[in-house]
Amino acid sequence: QGMKARLYFSYGMTKTGSTLAFRLTQRFFQRNGYEQPLIPGEFLGEDRVMNFIILPTPEQLTGMVKFAEDHDTCIVLKTHSAPTPEMAEMVRKGTAYAHAVFRDPREVALSMIDHGKRNREKGASAFTEIETLKDAEEAIDVQIPYLEEWLRLPGVFPAYYDDFAWTLRPMIVWLRRQTGLKERSIKGVLVVFNSKLRSQYNKATKSRWKEDMTAKEAAIYRKRFSRFYTRLLYMRWWPFRPFLMKWRTLR
Repeated sequence: QGMKARLYFSYGMTKTGSTLAFRLTQRFFQRNGYEQPLIPGEFLGEDRVMNFIILPTPEQLTGMVKFAEDHDTCIVLKTHSAPTPEMAEMVRKGTAYAHAVFRDPREVALSMIDHGKRNREKGASAFTEIETLKDAEEAIDVQIPYLEEWLRLPGVFPAYYDDFAWTLRPMIVWLRRQTGLKERSIKGVLVVFNSKLRSQYNKATKSRWKEDMTAKEAAIYRKRFSRFYTRLLYMRWWPFRPFLMKWRTLR
């Protein structure tokens, strides 16, 4: 079908609606005729139930591209990691697409705490070390540099949770503009999207922090992540190629 890109990197900070963005992107490609088969374990790592990657080696990336070529598709890959040099180069060359999902740190923190509490009760391991807002602060600190690395790459669009999570439509609009795939209507993509695929760890409530954090706690986060709030959430500033600059405010 003539698509140059064979992989789509769906990066998201943890607890930012990244699974929702990943599933929507998969559905977008499927609706446009690009199937999303599960990549073999030797390229993803064993026991994967979705196309999720953690710092793939150059050899693994090569294998994934070959697998996608064999299936004549562009495969969406979810990740929480920074781009490897090879991934970054693919994005620069246009042989891979990407977006970067982020969210208000106050919302991220509350979701992390919820997830940790639930996993401690179930005996699972993820996020169990996060019990307090202070614990979450430190986890978010680790993630922000990854987000910035992705947003510095040309053509990577910033998917702010509050901009797409409630109506879903904006995500499809951005994907159409990014990829040029407009064979199916936006409504056609969304009508078949199963909203039950949303992560059950997010309460999906707007501005939840206003009820679940004290004014002092919220102020601490606003100060701790002041650069993040100023540049990404309020000013909506990011380094992009011109074709995205026209709609960088995402409004």
